Amino acid sequence: MSGCLEVEEEFPASRTAKFAQKFFTGTTDWKTPWINDRIYPWRPFVHVPQANRIDTLIRDQLGEEMFRSISLPGAGA
Repeated sequence: MSGCLEVEEEFPASRTAKFAQKFFTGTTDWKTPWINDRIYPWRPFVHVPQANRIDTLIRDQLGEEMFRSISLPGAGA
């Protein structure tokens, strides 16, 4: 997702075309369980500056229920 957002920043037409959003809608079979494998999942913005934007995209495209099913390492599924 970071890459999709970088493309949108570099190429304004891709942002207008909602490139990152289309990544989600063009990908199928999103299933659980999901593990949040970010380096610091409790403070994702430390290494992933666009973490909040990515989370918003996930929530908007896949729904709140799917978003809430993402578990933290060691927290169980």
